[in-house]
Amino acid sequence: MPELQKSFLQISPHDNLLVALQNLDAGTDINWNGSSFKLSENIPAKHKFAPVELESGEQVRLYGVLVGETTQKISKGERITTQNVVHRAEDYRSSEGQFSWDAPPHFELGKSYI
Repeated sequence: MPELQKSFLQISPHDNLLVALQNLDAGTDINWNGSSFKLSENIPAKHKFAPVELESGEQVRLYGVLVGETTQKISKGERITTQNVVHRAEDYRSSEGQFSWDAPPHFELGKSYI
């Protein structure tokens, strides 16, 4: 994988945001999902940016779930901020069926692993 490809991540295939894994400078070329664009501003590590143009009022997804809604148009390569996105979430719903969990090998209940 080219070095620049390790500098950002799409967490879920359903996300319409990318996460900077290191500080990225304005003007950096990003190649993602068959398209190419330049970052329009500096993106600090751990911050999100738009890999596609987002219209005002559009849903923003991260971790495969709804996390926000745009308050204005956001261009490709623009940083996601509290000024251009507000928090939104989907209604809570429980999953159907029985939940099952298997402890990892050598795991002891009640023992502290911190």
